[in-house]
Amino acid sequence: MDDLGNRMSVADRSERDILYAADIVNAYESVGAVGWWKMNESSGTTAADGSGNAQDGTLNNFDGSQWVAGQTGYGNALEFDGVDDYVSIPSDTEFVFPDE
Repeated sequence: MDDLGNRMSVADRSERDILYAADIVNAYESVGAVGWWKMNESSGTTAADGSGNAQDGTLNNFDGSQWVAGQTGYGNALEFDGVDDYVSIPSDTEFVFPDE
């Protein structure tokens, strides 16, 4: 996974659609975002928050080999094993999502 933000939605999207969208430069970048995790580091157990709000994510159950080359040519990405890998982020009142 590469470039996770609080505006991300991938439901009902094909892999082609996702890769196409990933090639588009994010015009919004981190403006107004509560958190913006590019997930393009190359090592370590932290997904840095690029929003400026210090909401760094902690990689859980990763051993470092999950940092892989990104498919869009914009740096690195995380490869989740589908079993127990996850990224935890600090609790914040801004992370309130509607039930839909």
